[in-house]
Amino acid sequence: MFFCEGGPRVGGGHLSRCAALAAGFARRGIPCRFRVNREAPEEFGAPPDTVQRVEDPLDQSVWPAYPPGTLGVVDSYRVDPGWLEGAERRLSFLVVDDSRAFPVERHVWGVLNYNLHASVLGYEETGGARLLGPRYALLRSSFWDQESFSGQGVLLVAGAADPLGITPSILSWWKPSWPRLLAVAGPLWAAELRSRCHAQILGRENLEVVDSPPDLPERMARAGRVLCTSSVTCYEALALRKPLGVFQVADNQLPIGEAVQAQGLGTNLGPWGTWGPEELEGWLRSDLPPPPAVVNPRGALAAAAELVKVL
Repeated sequence: MFFCEGGPRVGGGHLSRCAALAAGFARRGIPCRFRVNREAPEEFGAPPDTVQRVEDPLDQSVWPAYPPGTLGVVDSYRVDPGWLEGAERRLSFLVVDDSRAFPVERHVWGVLNYNLHASVLGYEETGGARLLGPRYALLRSSFWDQESFSGQGVLLVAGAADPLGITPSILSWWKPSWPRLLAVAGPLWAAELRSRCHAQILGRENLEVVDSPPDLPERMARAGRVLCTSSVTCYEALALRKPLGVFQVADNQLPIGEAVQAQGLGTNLGPWGTWGPEELEGWLRSDLPPPPAVVNPRGALAAAAELVKVL
């Protein structure tokens, strides 16, 4: 049973990760259901008939009784020790974690953190599941078997919602002499932002904006390099071994960007607002080899297999 949320305020990462893990369980014949907030987009990767929409999926006071043996999976930045302890009294829980903001492993049965820096966050051995590192990257099933190609141009993904308006800023900086840019308009973008970006590219031959493309994995696979937030998107790019530039729009993304740079996997431009067109041009002109194969594109399958062993 997955408890997660998404929308213009929180983006789509929680939903994407949970849908990936659920798809991994489904491959092993294990049924999954979702409890999500009403703002969550209609299509986020889970079969619609498995999704229950409620005001607050984390409100334990209105949870039904779940069958014995049900595993709860939660992916949300709103959980705290009290919430986890209450939830664990109802179900055994796995937390999909990012940064170990507190010792989550002391309060639940299992933790999954697929980030590059997960192994240095100090998770304690408490007898439950510990799935750490990019071997368990929760990528959408459409990436599991995606072949990578030698490509041209730059693919820009500034997030499912892009509430800071990063994409129009980058479009305004883009010079005619720069490589072709394909900017992805996410499924949670405001209509005004979408219209603004489409208007910006009129008459500019090396710019394109595409709305929530269902073939994003193939488009990424054919890109020359990827520019994106330090989110699940950068792991998708790393799984395809694309030359990478990352930036951050939230505090939890900062250590991911630092790890990308420190491990020689790409360029960390830094938090949005600390860099501009000069730094971007420097990245475009830099010689970036493909990164090593550190991210498992089938990490959701690996995670499901490990969890089934220890449940």
